[in-house]
Amino acid sequence: MNDDLNSPVEKLKLLLLDDEPDILKSLTRVLRYDYDVVSFTCGHEALDHLADNDVSIIISDMRMPEMDGAEFLTKAKAIRPDSIRFLLTGYSDIESTIRAVNGGGIQTYLAKPWDNESLKQTLSQASELFQLRLQKQALTEELQQKNEQLSEWNNVLEDRVKQ
Repeated sequence: MNDDLNSPVEKLKLLLLDDEPDILKSLTRVLRYDYDVVSFTCGHEALDHLADNDVSIIISDMRMPEMDGAEFLTKAKAIRPDSIRFLLTGYSDIESTIRAVNGGGIQTYLAKPWDNESLKQTLSQASELFQLRLQKQALTEELQQKNEQLSEWNNVLEDRVKQ
């Protein structure tokens, strides 16, 4: 029997960045049952956390005092390129959003105010995508190992045929 089916599913890690503590509290309240949520009001602290911890999904506000969301997400992408990134914005500043898409490689942007169910659905789809990427990476590594093993066996067989 497969032990994976009986073991509890580990929650994906979700990092929230917003300079408004009330926004962070609200998002955490909505998402805490489905994700292991960590939140920050300072971009530099969030980047420090990313340097030491795996994070599956990142949501960053766009307008913040020290570092805007586009800059943060660009730096976050460099640290954790496999994380799925979202920009949270209450403004329709298309230039900033384009910078976040291009530099930060965001999946999409989330509008303030958000609809809780829509937010959960979007993050659920991102979670599935993240899991699929992990599975693809594992299968690719396994395939590479099998190909190397097959090549070794082929070399051994060729040597035996020559003998």
